[in-house]
Amino acid sequence: MRPHKRYQINKLRAFLFLSLIFIFTTGVKIETLDGTTLAKDTHYIEHYVNAGETLWTIAEVYNADTWDQRELVAAIMTHNNVDPIIHQGQILEIPVSK
Repeated sequence: MRPHKRYQINKLRAFLFLSLIFIFTTGVKIETLDGTTLAKDTHYIEHYVNAGETLWTIAEVYNADTWDQRELVAAIMTHNNVDPIIHQGQILEIPVSK
């Protein structure tokens, strides 16, 4: 292998390595399995489901205009492994940003 070509390959490897480190360390959002995104500073609080509540009304209470309402409902459903229909007495973990 010629020295010039070896230099180019090492330079490419270094670039790819540094790019991957940059992506992993500066990424602000994490994508969940269903395609919704959560900020790295997201934590969860428990919510006790009361009579007459829906995922949409619960999401409205906890949404601080940092989420698209549909994404928050999808994140709640995915994280809690629930269907769109919830029942009184269920305890849901709701993602909220710090």
